[in-house]
Amino acid sequence: MAENNKNISKYLLIITLIVFVKVGYSQNSDIQKGDKEYVKEHYYNALNYYKKAISKIPLQSEKILIRIADSYYYISDYVNAIQYFNQVSTAQIPTPQLINYAKILQFNQQYKQAEKLFRKVLKKENKNSLVSVYIQSCKYAETHIDNSIEYNVEKTNLNIYGESFGVQFYKDGIVYATEIDNEKDYVSAYNEVDKNGYQFKNLCFSKYKNDVFEKPELFSDNLTYRYHEGTVCFSSDNKTMYFTETIRKKKKIILQIFQVEYINNKWQNKKALSINSDMYSCAHPSVTSDGKQLFFTSDMPNGYGGKDLYVSIKEGNIWGKPQNLGKKVNTVGNEMFPFINKNGVLYFSSDGHPGYGGLDIFSAIYSHDKWTKVTNKKKPLNSSGDDFSIVVHPTNDKLLLFSSNRGTQGNQDNIYKAIKTDLPADTIKGKISDALTEDLLDKSLVFLLVDSITGDTIARTVSNNKGEFSIVVPKKDESVDERNLILTVEKKGYERKVIDIDETYFETDKPLIKDINIELKVEIEEEKVLKFHNIYFEYGSAELNTNSKIVLDKVILMLKENKGIQIELSAHTDSRADADFNFELSKKRAENAKNYILLQNINSEQVIAKGYGESKLLNHCKDGVLCNENEYAVNRRIEIKILKL
Repeated sequence: MAENNKNISKYLLIITLIVFVKVGYSQNSDIQKGDKEYVKEHYYNALNYYKKAISKIPLQSEKILIRIADSYYYISDYVNAIQYFNQVSTAQIPTPQLINYAKILQFNQQYKQAEKLFRKVLKKENKNSLVSVYIQSCKYAETHIDNSIEYNVEKTNLNIYGESFGVQFYKDGIVYATEIDNEKDYVSAYNEVDKNGYQFKNLCFSKYKNDVFEKPELFSDNLTYRYHEGTVCFSSDNKTMYFTETIRKKKKIILQIFQVEYINNKWQNKKALSINSDMYSCAHPSVTSDGKQLFFTSDMPNGYGGKDLYVSIKEGNIWGKPQNLGKKVNTVGNEMFPFINKNGVLYFSSDGHPGYGGLDIFSAIYSHDKWTKVTNKKKPLNSSGDDFSIVVHPTNDKLLLFSSNRGTQGNQDNIYKAIKTDLPADTIKGKISDALTEDLLDKSLVFLLVDSITGDTIARTVSNNKGEFSIVVPKKDESVDERNLILTVEKKGYERKVIDIDETYFETDKPLIKDINIELKVEIEEEKVLKFHNIYFEYGSAELNTNSKIVLDKVILMLKENKGIQIELSAHTDSRADADFNFELSKKRAENAKNYILLQNINSEQVIAKGYGESKLLNHCKDGVLCNENEYAVNRRIEIKILKL
């Protein structure tokens, strides 16, 4: 009996070993298959194999845990990704995956923890400029926490089912890429889904009625393809559509832009644009209202980063060679989803400019042959998630739509509606002063005009006796093309001042303009006398103080700008104290001021110093007349008289 039990135990041990070996072999096979898919960047499929391996033996190496976390990151499932990243020491995580870990922390608004990981990466790779931007973004997000009052944002009732490729207004609704038959089990049929596990999407149309989007229907039977399509735009007459389509070229997946025409109630004559290539992607088209320029995204060689923005200009019926929008717009990161509005304001999304994390929405203006005024649109348009593909309604510029994965675990994009609020008319306020003497200037003419060929004046005012002015900015006229808002200030005896107030005046979201202080430069002419009441001395003293030297520095600059000029620098006192004492005191003050000027490499022949004491009073405060302090102060001054130019 004992012998039988011994044999049974032996057989059970052998069976256990066989099962263990089989399970181990099966698990290793799943891991190898998962690794193969991971290297090919088929993250969804890689996860299927990794999960099978974990179900057999839960304890896995840190390498596999990192790859599982990273695969979840790339299919935008940040909840599961962070769970697996948290199981591994950050010291064991390679740099690319550590960056992804930190970006998930950004998404979760854990900016301090994210910045800590980014700095750890920067210690290893101190020339990684994109990581430096990510650090700036963490700081930016922590200091820009308040929502702008310019927009009210709410989620629409549209369901994208996963990844959004953007939306576009069309007639009485929108066109966008989504699923129609979302009841089908696409997860079990790998060939029917993309590499992230989502069904391939077709273009659909949803009517917009009573602030609600109706159930989507297929946009066109002629525009259904095997793989993803989306990110469309239309010509101003809605007769030409440009769209992005996923193409397989020699086992390589790329994006290309196509054009179709609306003829006889059908979209037809599909043509690939000449800007496409089999070597790189072109996507996200946006055409100008005149149909002459096409903006798009591409990862073509010789760009600034991963994906850059380009423009192609139409030459006859052919789209010209793509032109990179330059380093003001493009960065070492990714710039995507351009939208050009009817006034020439460019909207786009970027992860290479400082922001809240992921893709943020920005705007830029083309002025004086270059792109400028790249501006983060802030909250609530932006968030810690991906915010992208913003479009403005063609006839109602208060209505905007954009995509975002905010408020999700990362893998579900939603369409948001933004309504521009009715802000009060902007008022530009400020003060006008003499650049040299700092005297406030009354009766200065202030003109507000639009930068155009004619320079049309749209508002005007005059400064008061305190140098103050206030001018109301009229509401913009969207029917014109001008963009720049120019403020000009004129006063007799002074050089005309021209100020570019804000190039974003004709943007969809009108800016809030801050108060400005304007200094006018005096026109230099012989016999002109400049009175300085801001060169101060202690009572009875000839020593220059710090503030007085700051004012004299402006005089020095004037002398350097006008090499042939000769001035008389004269000092004056009030009538208090003895006349002889005042005369000597004024001479010392004038000489001290001159000596300070000469220390700055000014020719001594340019400056003649004189003291006049109380001999040239400007008011009634002579000996024997009792005056208040302000009246006495009028007479205490330094004057500069232009003797020769």
